[in-house]
Amino acid sequence: MLKKFSLALILAFSSMFPVQAQSMDWLNIANSRNGDSVDVDLNSIQSSGSLVSYRLRVVYSRPTQDGAKLVGYQQITDCNSGVFQVQEIIAFNRQRNVILNQRYDNAPVRRVEQGTLGHATYNFVCQAQNESTSDALLRARIQMQRDLLRAYTVDIPNSVSNQLNAIYQLSIMK
Repeated sequence: MLKKFSLALILAFSSMFPVQAQSMDWLNIANSRNGDSVDVDLNSIQSSGSLVSYRLRVVYSRPTQDGAKLVGYQQITDCNSGVFQVQEIIAFNRQRNVILNQRYDNAPVRRVEQGTLGHATYNFVCQAQNESTSDALLRARIQMQRDLLRAYTVDIPNSVSNQLNAIYQLSIMK
């Protein structure tokens, strides 16, 4: 029941977050021990109630099995129920050629799992969504988080590859 309700909310509000051309301000939110990095575009974070839309990028230290070196996601998360949905994905190889460019109209809603890339992202975007202070104060807090995150790494060696493989499987099934 909760999953159906969350899916309905995400689908209802997903059209409220138009993707606009704007400058990007990437903040590193997690690093793996093998050198992969995960970043959120601070300028893309938009919220409506408990729903948050944002852009995410993953830069691999070594290409994945499918040759991806950089993968970008447009996602939406429900901060109340702990679920997220991938809306769009684009992957580039080492030569900066697009190897996957897919928009999902009805991607599955997935639960955020503890200790994964999704959990680090969920914590960050939901904290940003809950801030009710001015932009200047929010920017100062984000800068403080940047400073703290530089020394902190999250062990996500398999979660990024698993997420990418699952999305590739979705595109094959269509």
